[in-house]
Amino acid sequence: MACKVLGLTGAELRGETLLWGMFGCYDTIGDADFDYDRDETLHMRSAYEFVRDELDPAQRDELEQVDAYWRAHTAEFNASFAVWHHQADRKTELTGFVVDEAGNVPEVPAAHWWWKPIEILT
Repeated sequence: MACKVLGLTGAELRGETLLWGMFGCYDTIGDADFDYDRDETLHMRSAYEFVRDELDPAQRDELEQVDAYWRAHTAEFNASFAVWHHQADRKTELTGFVVDEAGNVPEVPAAHWWWKPIEILT
């Protein structure tokens, strides 16, 4: 499925850092001073996943960096995104972030694990 993120194809994003704007605040989980700066972080993570195959290796590494950080800080991740985990509407949540080739907003796939709390094993 050919998608566009914020109006750009993955090919048009190549060579640019993905860690800008609110997505660049992925590592502020647990810091209350940044709570409002993370509002669109999960949305951008999903949007980039839709064009992952078109991204360059450095950009895919950025996505892996975000995922690894979140998984290494599960309690902070769960607390920081609790509202989204509870209130997100998977059918419409990505409106304004990503569209498919027909111009429709895709539903958040179940495989996008960041839309659910991470299970903490003790």
